[in-house]
Amino acid sequence: MGETPDATRQAIYEEGYENLLGQWTTSAVLPEETDDPKSNSVNLTYVIPVTIGTRTASHLENYISEAQTLRRLTANVLWAYERDQWKTRCDVNGFLKTLPYWTQNSLKAGNKQSNVNKVAEAFNSWDSNDRTAENSALPTFGSNDFLCIRNTYVDVWDDANGVTLNIGGLQGDAPDPGRDELFDLVCHGGEYQQRALDAVSDGVVEAGRSEIHKRNGEWFFHLTISYDRPQYNDNTLDRWIGIDLGTVNLYTAAVVERTESSPKRNGVDVVSKPQYGPGTGLMETRRQQLQEHTRLQKQYGRETAHEELGKQLSEQSQHLEHEYANDIIRYALEHAPCGIVFENLKGVKGLGWSHLWAYFRFKETISYKAEKHGIPIVTLDKSQTQYTSLDCSACGQRTGDGDHYGRITRDQFHCDECGYGPMNADKNAAINIAIRHLGELFSL
Repeated sequence: MGETPDATRQAIYEEGYENLLGQWTTSAVLPEETDDPKSNSVNLTYVIPVTIGTRTASHLENYISEAQTLRRLTANVLWAYERDQWKTRCDVNGFLKTLPYWTQNSLKAGNKQSNVNKVAEAFNSWDSNDRTAENSALPTFGSNDFLCIRNTYVDVWDDANGVTLNIGGLQGDAPDPGRDELFDLVCHGGEYQQRALDAVSDGVVEAGRSEIHKRNGEWFFHLTISYDRPQYNDNTLDRWIGIDLGTVNLYTAAVVERTESSPKRNGVDVVSKPQYGPGTGLMETRRQQLQEHTRLQKQYGRETAHEELGKQLSEQSQHLEHEYANDIIRYALEHAPCGIVFENLKGVKGLGWSHLWAYFRFKETISYKAEKHGIPIVTLDKSQTQYTSLDCSACGQRTGDGDHYGRITRDQFHCDECGYGPMNADKNAAINIAIRHLGELFSL
């Protein structure tokens, strides 16, 4: 649509289309370019309810039926080919176009190809998961009520209240008598979906291959948009966010930057206030629910008690995971370009994560969201993260006695060697995690 990748990113970040990159982005700034920036295309899909009339619904159902038949035919043909040919699809496409049904099918040529590609992608995904006919059910196609539509056949109305889909017509000729070629669908949904439609309508992002679905008598338009994300060379980034995970604060994040004018002459500087994810609310909820669990267990048995309360706690924990993951990504965007570095907590017990949150699931959530922005994620190994809570982040010394070097209390750190502090102990640990990684990269 005539937009350069830089202009596209500029518009996404600065002209109100932030929510395309996640509902959690509210005030991001455009990341500065590094010496070796890369650009990758990212696809996001938005499920948008649509309203259509009875006549249009009937015609769409006919086209969906034809798409189902074509997908079943494609699957049967693909099984006759070797797996290494699924990725190229050249011979497969050529063979399909020689079959009578290809020309008899009323879908436009580009829409036929989109449905064929959908099947081939499913086959490749099935194969990449190391499944075989001996140990896994074969992929099946044709039962789901949907139609793939080529991106060039999707037009968003200027006022972004709906879309027009160009579906039928034999190789560009007029459609069959009584059958529509263009379908106008009125879109609904919330602000999240509306912004996606606005961005396509304004040419900020491009529409990718989309789909029209019918589920339980209702219609949905699956709009796919494509944009270019920035991606940076991990080994050249001077700025990293260290993440310390704990109980009082489920996470503490601190931004550390390599700089020649280091205030403490340790080669780095803490460039902003740390960010915290308090865990007290979740811990209090857990305490109350454990009391309720004991009561239910006495009254109804252990299995019933676990079923009643386990789901509630899991749902609350997952909600907080996403909320805190969004906060961390927003924090990273405010300090971009930067990366995020975690400590390795494998085998560590006693944190709030042990029973309340799934530590690895939380990291996966952050990684998924970070990928949309090109933010690299690094996890240090066990040897790199020893004593991050006990070493001074200013001078690197471990002072004091026993297991509580530098710890005034569980929550406060003070260095007897250089006098740094008192400060939040989790903040000290988060800074150390970032410093450890910067030290590996630049031999600090």
